[in-house]
Amino acid sequence: MDMTKKQYKHVLVAVDAFSNWLYPTKSTGADEVVDIMKRQSDVFGNPSRIIMDRGTAFTANAFQEYCKVNHIQHLLVATGVPRGNGKVERINKIVITILTKLCAEDPKTWYKHVGWVQQFINSSPPRSTKIAPFKIRTGINMKTKYDKELVKLLEEDFLNELQEEME
Repeated sequence: MDMTKKQYKHVLVAVDAFSNWLYPTKSTGADEVVDIMKRQSDVFGNPSRIIMDRGTAFTANAFQEYCKVNHIQHLLVATGVPRGNGKVERINKIVITILTKLCAEDPKTWYKHVGWVQQFINSSPPRSTKIAPFKIRTGINMKTKYDKELVKLLEEDFLNELQEEME
């Protein structure tokens, strides 16, 4: 990702069994990741288990201590085996593809679209369950103002590819 005016360089992707959360970040450091985990916990509580790659933020003492204090089982996937965290890898591909398309004219504005992309992913029912992740989590359909705009931006072929990736 291009650095933005707000100094964002990365997107932290958090995935549970059904939902996906995207957080623009300025660094990949443990302090920023722990701060995001705390904010996530304020709304949704802590997970019982986290599966991470071996990025330095996730192997740092600060992150490991956060997991220990909050009784979170912290598992690391093997180095060089992205399929060990396959759902995150699929979401990463979707996010990068959509953000690239949405901010093609001004790549430094990618962070402004992250919420929109998250809404789109969480309100799109995959073929496997035929129920949107948001509805599975809350019991109601997500009401968004962006659906029609985004569908216009994305060609039919891309939507089919996205659907396959989400499965």
